[in-house]
Amino acid sequence: MKKLIPLFLVLASFSVRAQNLENRQKLESIGDVKLQSGQQINDCKIGYLTYGKLNDTKKNAILFPSWFLGTAQQIAATVRPWRFVDTTRYFLIIADALANGVSTSPSNSATQHGASFPVISISDMVEAHHQLLIQKFGIKHLHAIVGMSMGAFQAYQWAVTYPDFVDCMVPIAGSPQLTSYDILQTKAIIAAIDDSPAFNHGAYTTNPSIPLARLLLMLSITTPANIAKTVSVANVNASMRAVALSPNDWNDFRTQLTACMNQDISRPFNGSLSEAAKHIKAKMLIVNNRQDHLVNPAPAIEFAKLISAKLIVFDTELGHTGVDYSDSTFKASVKELLKAKKPGQ
Repeated sequence: MKKLIPLFLVLASFSVRAQNLENRQKLESIGDVKLQSGQQINDCKIGYLTYGKLNDTKKNAILFPSWFLGTAQQIAATVRPWRFVDTTRYFLIIADALANGVSTSPSNSATQHGASFPVISISDMVEAHHQLLIQKFGIKHLHAIVGMSMGAFQAYQWAVTYPDFVDCMVPIAGSPQLTSYDILQTKAIIAAIDDSPAFNHGAYTTNPSIPLARLLLMLSITTPANIAKTVSVANVNASMRAVALSPNDWNDFRTQLTACMNQDISRPFNGSLSEAAKHIKAKMLIVNNRQDHLVNPAPAIEFAKLISAKLIVFDTELGHTGVDYSDSTFKASVKELLKAKKPGQ
């Protein structure tokens, strides 16, 4: 159980309490955000951390959007992206996605609280960060986007929504298009939430306990082999109790999970990844784990071929969290990609 629980807790959005990260946390109001659905988020606020300095041309910025229910603080504390992003050269912005509990979310919205929060998409997350970059920093061009899991979903979406905005991208453990298996298991988790009487269609006053949804997610995040190795039969019940702890807010959880489930960059191109690939201008390094049971790596691997992107495929029993950020090949490949094109060229 030693490896499994900490990795799950990272992705499950338990708070990072490091004082220096709390001091860096910023929150910017970007006004109302129009959504794909035709609705809007009122008085939207986006959280972020920054490292390094924005240069005079404002073209050396690198965006790191947050993963599923993760926060900018968690990314800084666990990934430590400056290990592969030189913050003496680049301006790193680690940004909180919509509905992660820091940026405007069902849990913290004053006017659209809880179940009244609108349905959002990965495209809406991209649009909110686009507005942050322009309004707060005056950035009209990014050198790169690096993102893991839902952050990688956002990177792929940036590539088709704003193809001229970014020089290069590193989507990690993500996919341009979910497989039927990904969608089925996501629907199962959402069904476990919706079928819980304690959830009450999102109209709860105290964040409820929904252990089945958490356990289903745990089984998806790792692999059977990893669970068998790290959780003894005698410790199964203790492991279930530990992983079944509630997230900070179930409405936040469901809102982001729904956005992930509906992600497909090929939708505007008649469902064709080949057609979507023709619109990609950013140079990409695509990174996945072959044993990822949460986000099937097959579409990303195929997409790498379509756009002639460099591909790194790990093969570990850690599943969705199997990408090793300290791996020498990974770090060298990221640095090579970032240096291949000077910022703004």
